[in-house]
Amino acid sequence: MAMNLQSLRDELRNSLGVDSTDFPNARVDELLNRALTELTRKFPFREKETSTNFATIADTPKYTLPVNFDSLIDISIQGPDSLQWTPLNRSTKVNYDASLNATPLASTQDPPIPCEYVRENDCIILWPTPAIAYNVKIRYLKGIADLTDTNSALGLPPEWHEIVLLGATWRGFISMGDYERANASKAHQISLLSSTVPVEATEEFDTHYGGVEVYGYDRGARL
Repeated sequence: MAMNLQSLRDELRNSLGVDSTDFPNARVDELLNRALTELTRKFPFREKETSTNFATIADTPKYTLPVNFDSLIDISIQGPDSLQWTPLNRSTKVNYDASLNATPLASTQDPPIPCEYVRENDCIILWPTPAIAYNVKIRYLKGIADLTDTNSALGLPPEWHEIVLLGATWRGFISMGDYERANASKAHQISLLSSTVPVEATEEFDTHYGGVEVYGYDRGARL
């Protein structure tokens, strides 16, 4: 059963044996969000995957990544004639700077279509620099939003809600100086983690046993 922010608050206070005076909402929410952040950083939740499209601007190489950007999966560009999407190769800033100073190579594409990108802070840089408008698609992992009064739903499957709660519980016990119950809560969380698999890993397992195999793929090394 899914848990919202208020039910998580109530359950956490009940587990810790405190009330809203001892642990006000701000303190409880901090513990819950620290537990949530740890899980979303460590596990490949399908809920983090998203994409966005944008159009390039002539003679503009640099583009800002989305605000909720966490990490990049891939970037593709659409050919203006074929309309097919082609993945861009990742390059380095050193190679990009060297390319800017090098004599341009002859290209069969006129104008030359970007084929590489560079990550720089919160931006990507395309090379060659677009001379016209191209459609670009970025697939990336977004950050799962913190729990707040205006965002009271956990952005994870229901089976992970109790795991978030337990992560907040052992953190709460540590803050109270009760290390024995903190260790017990953490051990229970670890036990649940060992039997809970993110959707991405489940789909890989189902695909594997559905008769689709990838040569050299070791399932045990991923899970």
